[in-house]
Amino acid sequence: MGAADKRRGGRLNCERLTCEWGDVDDLSAKGMCVLTRKLSGAAEGEEFDLTLRGFGRELPVRVRICRIKPAGLFKREVGVQFLDPDEHTRSVLWDFARAATKRPDQRGKTSHNLEVRSRSWEETAAILNDRK
Repeated sequence: MGAADKRRGGRLNCERLTCEWGDVDDLSAKGMCVLTRKLSGAAEGEEFDLTLRGFGRELPVRVRICRIKPAGLFKREVGVQFLDPDEHTRSVLWDFARAATKRPDQRGKTSHNLEVRSRSWEETAAILNDRK
């Protein structure tokens, strides 16, 4: 079973969201993927405290590394699971996801979707599902 098959939550591609390790590539209620040049000695199963930053906000989260995979020269794609997020943390994660969502435009290039930023999470999820 591949890593994508083990995911328990749908993921949204993100932009303008970062943490200490680098840029957040995608985000879900259960975890996120970070593109990084750091963490040379980290291993799957290790736990860390991170701070997500974006849109003038910061959110401390506790995470466990689920996957580390090469993503180019000196770069890694690190998949992490959020550990026991409380209601406030989940709420801010959804705010981040709504504000940071990106999608391909008609030419296949990624562009920021301002339409998604102004909608509720349920409306955003319905829009994204319709575009698959």
